[in-house]
Amino acid sequence: MRTKPKPIRYFKRTRAQIPVLLSVGGRAQKAPQPASIIDLSFLGMRVSAEADLKPGEKVNVVRMTGASTGVSSEVVWVGPRGSEWHGQAGLRYTNPLYARIASR
Repeated sequence: MRTKPKPIRYFKRTRAQIPVLLSVGGRAQKAPQPASIIDLSFLGMRVSAEADLKPGEKVNVVRMTGASTGVSSEVVWVGPRGSEWHGQAGLRYTNPLYARIASR
């Protein structure tokens, strides 16, 4: 039986538990939704959120503790309903060089 190959990771993922607020959309943003960062890498993050996210949506991520600078991101994937990833989403930073969500 063949097993599915593991996806190649170019950057190390770091586990985290950081409470954040997600603002979905462009200029006409909806009310920020609470979420939590599960893990981070140089190019993006995985979040756990009740927000109804869709791939391709622009999302601004702001820490609820510490520095409150927003990090612009785009939704890359959303966990399918009924799977172990339900309620999770993968976000890619719009500009990784300026994405500072975790303390150093």
